[in-house]
Amino acid sequence: MEKGRGAPQPMIASRLLEASEETLARLRVERVVIGLAYTGVLLSDGRCGLAATPHEGQ
Repeated sequence: MEKGRGAPQPMIASRLLEASEETLARLRVERVVIGLAYTGVLLSDGRCGLAATPHEGQ
């Protein structure tokens, strides 16, 4: 791959997963809420995540 021509995404994703595997193995998804504009996830350790779902015209 030429320098400056994009990131090697599969390698980056693989390394991120490898670095996170030990932590992820201890966590469980407690709740998932899917709405029209947002999706939320609650993890077993109390942390949460939120993702926006863009809609056409917004």
